Amino acid sequence: VGEKGSLYAFLTRDNIDSILRNASSVNAEPWDARTRDEIDTVGFGFSSEVGESSSIGIDIVSSDSSGHILVQTGADEPFSRLATNLTNAKFYFDHSFNDHWGLKLHAEYEKFDASDWAIDGYGPDGISSILTMGEESPDYDVWYFRVQASYHF
Repeated sequence: VGEKGSLYAFLTRDNIDSILRNASSVNAEPWDARTRDEIDTVGFGFSSEVGESSSIGIDIVSSDSSGHILVQTGADEPFSRLATNLTNAKFYFDHSFNDHWGLKLHAEYEKFDASDWAIDGYGPDGISSILTMGEESPDYDVWYFRVQASYHF
């Protein structure tokens, strides 16, 4: 973008299909598992020089995934869908005071949440998880700030 700026963007989709076959012993009935994972990611960013000794920029990435699992052992009910959502944004300002010294100011935001039937489900032992405040799928949002002085030899 002009002589001092740059801009990028991307979009990806990953599809992962797999088949597993196993048995608990030589004489056991074998079982099959089929999984299908879909991951969509989009990102964009911009950076630009500000004057002769500074630059600013922003990078934003968002990714959503979905996983489906079907285990065939006679009952063909699939497990509940697994899902994750991630959003990350980075803002930065870099400044060079001279050939050796510089300053970096960065701010980053991240939001993540997941749903996993193996962790969040309420099966036969689910009540103990509720009563003891047990493990849960990750769900957070956080800001991170950094001030950094740099020296180049």
